[in-house]
Order: sequence, then C-alpha cells, then structure tokens
Amino acid sequence: MDLAGGLAGWRRLAQPHLPAALRRARENGQLWPTALAGVRIVGLLALGVGAVAVVLRIRPPEPPVEVVVAASGGPCNGAVELCARRLNKVVFPGAHNAMGSAMNPAWLFPNQDIDIQSLLDRGVRAFLLDPYRGNVMGDKVRTDFDATPYAKLKTANVIGNEAWAAGMRIREQFTGELGPSGLYFCHGYCELGAIPVVPTLRIFTDFLATHPGEVLIIDFEDYVVPADIDSMFVASGLIDYVYKGPIEPAWPTLGEMVESGGRVLVLGEYDVGTLPWYHLAWGGLMAETPYTFHTPEEFSCKANRGTPRGDLFLINHWIETTPTPKPSNAQIVNQADVIVKRARQCRRERGMTPNILAVDFAGIGDVVGAARELNGLPPVAAAP
Repeated sequence: MDLAGGLAGWRRLAQPHLPAALRRARENGQLWPTALAGVRIVGLLALGVGAVAVVLRIRPPEPPVEVVVAASGGPCNGAVELCARRLNKVVFPGAHNAMGSAMNPAWLFPNQDIDIQSLLDRGVRAFLLDPYRGNVMGDKVRTDFDATPYAKLKTANVIGNEAWAAGMRIREQFTGELGPSGLYFCHGYCELGAIPVVPTLRIFTDFLATHPGEVLIIDFEDYVVPADIDSMFVASGLIDYVYKGPIEPAWPTLGEMVESGGRVLVLGEYDVGTLPWYHLAWGGLMAETPYTFHTPEEFSCKANRGTPRGDLFLINHWIETTPTPKPSNAQIVNQADVIVKRARQCRRERGMTPNILAVDFAGIGDVVGAARELNGLPPVAAAP
C-alpha cells in the first residue's frame, strides 16, 4: 500500500471516532494546534486497535543508520573551554521525544531515528522524555491514567476534551488481562509504544560511569508523581549522578558539576513536589519557543510556555506532521546552518542563550555540530 492509500485507511478508521466538531474543522481546513493534536492521537489509537498492518506498511523502510560517534569522554562535554562556563550559558544538542525510536519496531510513529544509546554516542546531551504509568496487556502496555490523578486532566488539556473522550472510547477496545502497574516512557498513550523506565535510565547511568566529563539535561513531561521520579532514579542508579547543588544565585559551571559528580540536571514540567534536585521547568526557570510548525517558514522565536525570560531557553526545532513525523523534514531543518541561523535569531529576539536545541531525528543532519558552533567551539575533525 502506498502512503496515500495508507493515509486514506487511517482516515476511514479514525473518522467514526472523531468528535463532530473536529470533523467539521478538519473538513473546513480550520484545525487549531490543540485540535490537530487530538485528531492525531485519536487516529493513532484507531490504528492501534485494528490497523497495525496499515501502520507498518505506510512507514517507508529506513536505511541502515550510520551513527557518528562524537562522545569524546573528555572534560566538560568534550571541550575544556566549557569547564569555566555556567550551565545556563552552554548550548546542549537535544532530542525531542527521545524515547520513541525507529530502531524499536513496536513503537508507532517515532520522533527519533536512533535509540538513546546511539543518541548519546552521537553527542546528544539533552533529552526530552515522557514518563507514564501503564499495565502490560498482552504485547502492549495500557496507559494507567488512574494511577496519577492529574494525568487525565493534563492529557485532555493538550488534545482537547472531545478528542480525549473519543480516544478513551477507542482505548477501551484493547482487551486482555492487566498486569501490575509499572513505569514506562510513552507519548500520549502507551498503547502506541512504551519502553520501561528503569532499564532506559540505566543507559544514562552506564554512559556517565564511563564518560566522567559529560554533563546531561533530562527534561520530563511528567505524567507520574514525584515519588515515581525519585524511585526510578534510585532503582536505575542514576540518582548517584544527579546534580543536587544550588542553582541560585548562580548556576554551577560545567567544571563544578564534573568535580562534584552531579552531572545530570533534572527538570519536570508539571509537578516536582519537594525533591530538592527536581526543578520545575515552567515555574519561571525555563522559557521556550512554540513547538507546532508545519513548514520551516513558520519557525518563530515567540514566547510559549514558561516565562518570556528564564534562566534556561528551550528551542523547539522540528516540523509537525500528521499522522507521523517525517525524517525527510529533518533532512532540511536539522542541517547545522539552519539550526544555527534560527538559534542566533532567537538569541537576538529573546536575549537568552539557547540552552537546549530540541530536534526530531537527531541522527539526521548535525544538531551536535550546530551546538558546537553556538558554543564557540571548532568543528570536530573528520575521522581519516
């Protein structure tokens, strides 16, 4: 089946489950970003129920991924020049929805072409991850919205109440015996793809153990309670590498973080509780750009979540497509010159260092090289 045929099948499957208001908006070409997100998730759930074969056939085969190993293991993210620089003045190459990889055949519609280990090897140092609770059900994971009271509200706020209700009706068609509740990285609904949290975090633990000069940022779009965040860091051993020092009145330098052993800054977007090392991103700490762009020409540096100015600045740099992210877009927008040009424009407009360059398909293009240039570092010499 070609792509057009696959999309037509997706529309036929999703159409009966879309709220009437969303159907009319789609037909009139008037979908707003939140409505579009709702349509996408409802449609993807419909696929998960009865059209997995369609999903697998409309995704074009990916060529083998050639991972460029950029992790040097040297001081301060491979550059001694960064050791004296405070964290909020350093640019980190980042991966949006880093848990969803095309290397995982069970993950539908991934945002990344390579997995977390490969992202680390390539030089990515900031990771946007979404933790949820879920129950194993056969070969899938069913999202456990009841385990976290505010997860339902947060998801409904993102995709819209009508789309939420439609999605839940489709979700009820997944049947089987539920296993115990566990922690998973998912996106929207775990039925569309899930990987267990603790083994995934151990990848970071092992990496940091063998790369003593590397500093990471992990930003959670958290759909679990702070106690779950604490338990996953303890169980994975990553707690030993978390930065637990002060960030006020001044951020630590990368060298200070390396010397202290606390080399992972952990951010949460919704609820950080009283964990002293878990920092609330949108409570005035971090600012960001919008994240729904359908063409490169739509890229902007306007204020979005958080405050207009923050100590940290997240640049969301990907093209939003429905129903699936497209590597072909990354071939265009992930080129180093494109990223650098936009980051410098955002620095001029917003007056902040672009700390996290979050991209889809970080194995395509050169977000790592863009970060090096923005940090004032020379390009990495090509291997002979």
